[in-house]
Amino acid sequence: MLDDERTASAQRGGVVQLTVDVDPTGSGSVKVTADGDFSRSGDIYRIPHGVTANLTASAASGYEFSQWDLVNLQTRERIAGSSQNPLRLTMSASWPTAVLITAHFAQVQQTPGPHALTTSVSPAGSGSVSPSSGTYAHNTAVSLSATPASGYQFDGWSYTIGRQSGTSKNAQLNLPMTAATSVRAVFSKVPTPGPWTLTTSASPSGSGSVSPSSGTYAHDTLLTLSATPASGYQFDSWFWTKDSGHSGRTTSRQLNVRMTDSHTVVAEFSRIPTPGPHALTTSVSPAGSGTVSPSSGTYAHNTAVTLRATPASGYQFEGWLYTIGGKSGNSKNPLFSVTMTGPASFTAVFAKIPTPGPWTLTTHVSPSGSGSISPSSGTYAHDTLLTLSATPASGYQFDSWSWTKDSGHSGRTASRQLNVRMTDSHTVVAEFSRIPAETWTLIAKVTSAGGGSFRVESTGQTRTAYTADYPVIGNTTAERLTAVAAPGYAFSHWTSETSDGTSGTDSRVTTQIAGWGTDITATAHFTKLPEVEHILTTEVSPPGSGSVMPANGSYPDGTIVRLHSFPASDYQFEAWFYRCTGQNDVSYTQPQLDLTMTADCLVRAYFALVPDEASIVTTEVSPAGGGSVSTDSD
Repeated sequence: MLDDERTASAQRGGVVQLTVDVDPTGSGSVKVTADGDFSRSGDIYRIPHGVTANLTASAASGYEFSQWDLVNLQTRERIAGSSQNPLRLTMSASWPTAVLITAHFAQVQQTPGPHALTTSVSPAGSGSVSPSSGTYAHNTAVSLSATPASGYQFDGWSYTIGRQSGTSKNAQLNLPMTAATSVRAVFSKVPTPGPWTLTTSASPSGSGSVSPSSGTYAHDTLLTLSATPASGYQFDSWFWTKDSGHSGRTTSRQLNVRMTDSHTVVAEFSRIPTPGPHALTTSVSPAGSGTVSPSSGTYAHNTAVTLRATPASGYQFEGWLYTIGGKSGNSKNPLFSVTMTGPASFTAVFAKIPTPGPWTLTTHVSPSGSGSISPSSGTYAHDTLLTLSATPASGYQFDSWSWTKDSGHSGRTASRQLNVRMTDSHTVVAEFSRIPAETWTLIAKVTSAGGGSFRVESTGQTRTAYTADYPVIGNTTAERLTAVAAPGYAFSHWTSETSDGTSGTDSRVTTQIAGWGTDITATAHFTKLPEVEHILTTEVSPPGSGSVMPANGSYPDGTIVRLHSFPASDYQFEAWFYRCTGQNDVSYTQPQLDLTMTADCLVRAYFALVPDEASIVTTEVSPAGGGSVSTDSD
């Protein structure tokens, strides 16, 4: 028999239209077979009366079959349910013309564990881990210890538990076995000191030599350095510096150096002096700041001369700068003894004795605008005695003084007047506070109309503007305000401003406003959210049975789309079925559907063939139970 002939025969004998679905989506599948002929379009099966349909539910991984639900698509009433799988259904005239069959699945709960522990070391052979790799029950606490091999040191752990990774520097690592775990102990070689560098030189250049000379030596090598002066020079001393910063000097002809660090060694030589006479040159700096006694002159070789520095009026001695036989130096002693073994020059350095002051007085009031101080900020001569007075502004009262000297000393007093002796620069703050009021006023509002509102928590009212007086009890009372954003808007922040000019912000949705006798204006700020477009996809079932207007399209968030169903010839509208992202599936039986676009939506219109009126026979008996009627059909 041809397919068209089978379809026509099925329509004459009566057909049941089965729509097959699974819940939740992706939890399984349904296979439909029949003991006779039937037709299929997508998830819709048309099965003639008298034919038995076989439905087999197969669960996806992690799910198990729960039950079947059968719903009359025309009345949306549940017909029956069953836990049998497979399910056999024989179609008959007692069945509705359109039936939705849903296979329900439930997630399978799995028991975690056991979990594998894998351990390793890096680099290979650098140490060991105890315990080594193994398998452990779920939630077992495992304590791992790292032991370095000879010549290595432990640096740390790196580990992965399931998909989570971490590190640790502790020699012992405690881990819970909640998933497969890999642990690596990282070691590194213990560093060996050295080699160390020896750098040698002679000063001045060409005045002599050092043996051994510069070179590189192993750790803890003991070197003995010898200094040999050049012709016309004599050895004076050694001077050395280690890279670690330590330094020293010695006049021994030989120098022992143990190479536990890099060294720079200088052998110091000087010319063999030619006996005098030798010139002594003296000066002062700055000019006129003092005198040197004795003054410049010429002295026999090896003569001992004692120099005295005397400051002029208003000056003080700072020190000597000198050069003796080509070597320079300095001293802080105003009496300096020198042996004339060569030409010598001395400069006595003086500086003016500093005069204290003038000193700076800096005054402030806290908070700003709460009062004034007399006298105000200024500059004053050393040892000036000032008496400061604090005058509160209207509505304020004086509390205390606080002061800080540049030397770091500070203090506080509640005395109305403050005596300050200017022997240092001072910063003085007069502290005032508002005279407590009996009430304070809260004014609350929003930034722009339509952006949102706020809830006054003490009353539960939702408002866009609010003004109320609050009593001052124990210096303060408080109100809590909660911002409520309108659709298309998002809460940004609260701002507050007191009647004395103090302002603040709060990013929390619920803010607490407290007044200390000052009026407060609180404003809720909202920002408009960017426009969101949602995609509408429409389908008809079975294909070709009708149409939907409007068809597929994109709509701004919140748009109400009115959908109309138009059945094709010989079809009638049955029901709407729609599914929007993040929402429950919905069905609706009116031919017109108003859909609010708050997410991407798939809408399917179901149509069914109009029943053949000639084949519909309605019988009844009266009175009920009085007899029966039988019909015969050609």
